[in-house]
Formats: sequence, C-alpha cells, structure tokens
Amino acid sequence: MDGAHNLRVQLSNLQEYQTTIALVTPDGSIRWEQQVANQRAFAKMLDLKALLIEPGTYTLRVQAGAANVAQELIVKSRSVTLGAAHHSAVAPGAPAMAGK
Repeated sequence: MDGAHNLRVQLSNLQEYQTTIALVTPDGSIRWEQQVANQRAFAKMLDLKALLIEPGTYTLRVQAGAANVAQELIVKSRSVTLGAAHHSAVAPGAPAMAGK
C-alpha cells in the first residue's frame, strides 16, 4: 500500500506467458482486471478509492500460463494489510479435475 488508498502492483518475468491480473471482491466478482502479453514486466498503481473498495477481504489474482497466485488483501476503513498467499500450478497436459 502506498498511502491509504493506493495499491502498487509490480510483476516481472512475464514475457513467456499471457498474464491476467485481477482484483476480486469478497463476493467473487471482478472489480478490476488487466491482461499483459509479450512484456517483461508490469507495474500499475491501483486507486482503491476510485474502484469503490469497501472493507472486506479481497484477492489479487495473477494467472500466468499454468501458474496461479492469489494474494489476500484485508481492507479496513483506513488501511490494507496482506493476508495469506496461495500458489498453484497445473502440469501441462494434466486433466482439469485431476486430484479431485
């Protein structure tokens, strides 16, 4: 967080995969999303106030190829803190429902 209402997102090593970055609300809807392709890095300052972010637990989700990272963002009235981070990857050619 940069100040009370801005979130800086920086990613690198993206050139080999199309990458989707999304901010997901507590009810599962997408509040902000951007796709990045053929770039080595990505940087964006998100104005949470302009996105009408209210208190709750949001998820910043990054998908690059088969890799997924989900970072919880715990939004309070005056601050945002990082919660748990989750990583998953699906091996190429693996069935979508493997292990379920």
